[in-house]
Amino acid sequence: MNMYITDILYYSKEDSEAEVSISDGRYTVNCYAYPCDMVSVNHRVNTIYGFNCANITRVSETKYAIKKLFQHYAYQLVAQVVDNESGIVRIGDLFINLDNDIPKDIMNGEFIAFSVVRLDCD
Repeated sequence: MNMYITDILYYSKEDSEAEVSISDGRYTVNCYAYPCDMVSVNHRVNTIYGFNCANITRVSETKYAIKKLFQHYAYQLVAQVVDNESGIVRIGDLFINLDNDIPKDIMNGEFIAFSVVRLDCD
């Protein structure tokens, strides 16, 4: 996994939180980071978490999509299922752990569309 912080949009040492852009070199998403004692550009990110995932549906298209929604951290995403059991999907080399189950009739390798209220990173 090659996920790195490319931009620091906000950082509060006092509150131990940050808003960062994470990229694999091709795809980029903004994430909330907490707790966050220190943050730096080019720092490697291990995990992105998708919270309040909804409207998970299989799609016939086989290309990734990232659409920023009105809410601050919200996105509409099209991703490939990596691990149906664990709820892991990918957009390029951005791997996202979903907090909702992927329907069991959707197999690894298929593409799904879904929305998230927030993306977090560690």
